[in-house]
Amino acid sequence: MSRQHYCRLRHGILLVGLLIIPSNVARAEIVLTGDNDPTYTGGTTWTINGELSIGNTADGTMTVDNTYKVTSKNSFIGREAGATGDVLVSGVNSQWTTSFLDVGLWGDGSLRIEDMAVLDSLDSTIGHLQDSSGTVWVNGAGATWINMHGITVGDRGDGALYIEAGGVVDAGGDVIVQHPLYSGTGEAWVRGAGSTLTVGDRLTIDGRLHIENGGYVQAGGSTTVGVSDTASAAITFDQGTLDTDSLYTASDGLMGVGVINTNHFFGDVDQVYNAATPAVQQFHFDTLPGQDVTVNLT
Repeated sequence: MSRQHYCRLRHGILLVGLLIIPSNVARAEIVLTGDNDPTYTGGTTWTINGELSIGNTADGTMTVDNTYKVTSKNSFIGREAGATGDVLVSGVNSQWTTSFLDVGLWGDGSLRIEDMAVLDSLDSTIGHLQDSSGTVWVNGAGATWINMHGITVGDRGDGALYIEAGGVVDAGGDVIVQHPLYSGTGEAWVRGAGSTLTVGDRLTIDGRLHIENGGYVQAGGSTTVGVSDTASAAITFDQGTLDTDSLYTASDGLMGVGVINTNHFFGDVDQVYNAATPAVQQFHFDTLPGQDVTVNLT
C-alpha cells in the first residue's frame, strides 16, 4: 500500500487526511536497475538510436510494462563475461522493437515476454559466444515474439527457449536448436494448447526440441534432426504436432507420443511408390521405449 496526503475545504474548514492507494494498482512504466547502457531518459516510448545493453559489464535489469515501448538497434542482454542481464516485457500493448538481439552475448541473459506483450526483432541468438548462456520465455495467450529472419538457440554458448501456455514465436527465416558447427547446447520447449512455433524456412535440431501438451510447430521448409555426428539430437513429443514440408531424421530422432505431417520424408524406413500406393502414407515409430510417433506422408 502507498499513502498520499490530501486536503480539502469543507464549510470553510481545511481538512487534512490520508489517502490509501492499493499497491496492486497497475502502473505503466519502464524501469532499469544496475549496469545498463544507455540510461533511460523518461517517456512512454524510449527510442535508442544506437545499441542497448542490459547487464553491460555487471548485472542489470529492464522492465517494460503496461503499454510502454522501447525501440533500439542492436541489443544485448548479458553483454560482457560475468554480467547477468534480465528483461521483462509485460502487459497489453507493451512492446520492445530491436534489430539484432543477443540474449547472452558473453555473459548470461534472460528475457520474458508475458501477458500479451510483444517482442519484434530482426535476427536473434540465445547463448551466442563461448561460456555464455541465454534463456527466453514467451508465456501466455497473446504473448508474441515476431522475428523477421533467423533464431539460433545455442550457438557457441548455451541456449533455451520456452514457448508456453499459448505463447507464439514467429520466425521468418531459419530456426536452429543447437548450432551443429559450434560447441554450445540448445533446447526448446513448445508446450500447452495454443503454444506455437512458426518457422518460415528450415528447422534444424542438433539439440532437443520438445513439443508437448497440444503444442504446435510448423516449418515452411525442411526439418532436419541430427546434423553433426556427435549430437544426440531428437524431437520429443508428448501429445504435440509438427507440420513440415520435408523431414530428415533417423527413427531414433523421434521420441515420445505425437504426430508429424510432411510432404517428403527421408529416413531409415522403407517407402514404396507404385500404382497401389495410397495418396497418404503413414509410418509408425514405436520400437524404442516410450516411442509412439505417427508420420503422415502426403
